[in-house]
Amino acid sequence: MSCNQPRQGGYCLVAPDGHPCPDGDLCNGDETCIEGTCTPGAPLACTSDDPCLAPVCGPVDGCVLVPGEDGVPCDNRNPCDGDDQCLRGECVSKGAPLDCSDDNPCTRDSCAPATGCQHTNLPDGTDCGDGDACNGDEICSTGTCTLGTALDCDDNNPCTDDACNPAQGCIHTAHPDGEKCGDCRSCQGGLCLPKDDCGGGCATTGASNGVFLLLPLLSILLLGRRRRRHR
Repeated sequence: MSCNQPRQGGYCLVAPDGHPCPDGDLCNGDETCIEGTCTPGAPLACTSDDPCLAPVCGPVDGCVLVPGEDGVPCDNRNPCDGDDQCLRGECVSKGAPLDCSDDNPCTRDSCAPATGCQHTNLPDGTDCGDGDACNGDEICSTGTCTLGTALDCDDNNPCTDDACNPAQGCIHTAHPDGEKCGDCRSCQGGLCLPKDDCGGGCATTGASNGVFLLLPLLSILLLGRRRRRHR
């Protein structure tokens, strides 16, 4: 649009300063008359607050937003679905949800879109066993897995080797038969029993069998002496 205004008699009148003289292109701003000359305005500054939308300017529509570059990091305001990226102008999850595991068997792990990861204590007394029977039964206490009492696998049997297997608990392995386990005693089937032959014989009480053989002989001799005296 010209800054010359039509007037009667074929003469033109200069438009006052500030009179609009648009050129039909919104992107280069608003043109106005300054001292009879159409002066360009300030170009439009097109911006976007959305990382997934790019601002562009068209002569007719001015600033508009169009889908930006795919793969640009963004935030869809839901931390539970993990990291996000732009895809065709939308902010979407990359597909890997947020890992809220705290590796604590005494908490229940969850995720809320408003707050992210949450960890709620399980009730006291909840089993939190570590799979090792040797260190006792573990239970939860105020959100912490407390150790139990370790197993005492000593069976007080000299004829067994005592050990603990994490998966099975106490194991007692018998010593070979005939192995000495005390005076005049040996291992038999995992038990410490009196030996049949112990240089004179052994009784189950540990006394020599020879002692028990002498006792009847002494009784006979004493009885014979008493009979002679009475004659």
